[in-house]
Amino acid sequence: MRRFAIVSFSILVSTTAWADAQKAQSCAGGLGAESKIIYEASVADVKAGNDIKSVLEAKTRSLVIDGKVTRSSARESAEAAGACLKILKS
Repeated sequence: MRRFAIVSFSILVSTTAWADAQKAQSCAGGLGAESKIIYEASVADVKAGNDIKSVLEAKTRSLVIDGKVTRSSARESAEAAGACLKILKS
């Protein structure tokens, strides 16, 4: 009986994580171009368990330096990407 409970819990957790990943990916599909770039650059680090805010700051700064994201819209684009990343982490 205990083994069944553990297996059931494991399936539930992995299914929930997969559903959150699907929701996050769907959210990212609706992002603007710069926000998608930030999302894609950040998603692996967020999945690894790192803090969303610190990941976004580091990745966005790097993308601005590389000229892939404009400085004037970086904050707004990062916030939009962060909303999708929060879904992934939930």
